[in-house]
Amino acid sequence: MRLCVVLALAATFQVQAQQKLSLREAVQLALQQNKSITASQASIDAAASKVNQARAGMFPKLNYSESITRSNNPVFVFSSLLTQHRFAESNFDIYALNRPGFLDNFQSAATIDQTLFDAGQTRNAVRASQLSREIAAEDDLALRSQLIFSVVRSYLDVSLAEQALLAAVQAVKSGEADLERAEQVRTAGMSTDADVLSIRVHLARVRGQQIRREAGLATARAALNDALACRLKPSPN
Repeated sequence: MRLCVVLALAATFQVQAQQKLSLREAVQLALQQNKSITASQASIDAAASKVNQARAGMFPKLNYSESITRSNNPVFVFSSLLTQHRFAESNFDIYALNRPGFLDNFQSAATIDQTLFDAGQTRNAVRASQLSREIAAEDDLALRSQLIFSVVRSYLDVSLAEQALLAAVQAVKSGEADLERAEQVRTAGMSTDADVLSIRVHLARVRGQQIRREAGLATARAALNDALACRLKPSPN
């Protein structure tokens, strides 16, 4: 349920930023490519396999075996001929009974084992495996929710950082234009060097702000790339 709520939130916030991906696409990409999600799904599959393995204790087991024995032991030859329904009058010969020739005895057997009562061991093993699968599913849900939240937060941080950088760039352009006008006015003798210096200080301040916001945007993009487990192309300023 938490995952559905976060997905709905991700679908709602369609930030109008100059990104190659929409927020919805970023979330889908993270869920598809993040290695933690892949590992979590593998854990769920493994837990499901253990449930089937535990249930196998309830099923009948078919066993098939083959064996071959070769011997001239009188007892072995006598009993094998009887078992094979090959005993004849000639085998009653005293010499043949005491010193029979080598005899090959090939046997094949098929048996079926069915557990009728195991004191609840199979039932308990199945229940334990089902609980492990449910725990793995809950862990996967929590991981997906955390990942979606991380992507949404990082995506919005990138959008805000881009807008802040755009404002800083505009402020620098405005400061440069003001400086150019102030120098022209000073050249015309209508202002002093102090006025120009004041504008230069302001321009240096907004340029420093632009540098800090460029660094902030790079940091925000790195966080988003980490959440997506891939490398996004930087959007144009």
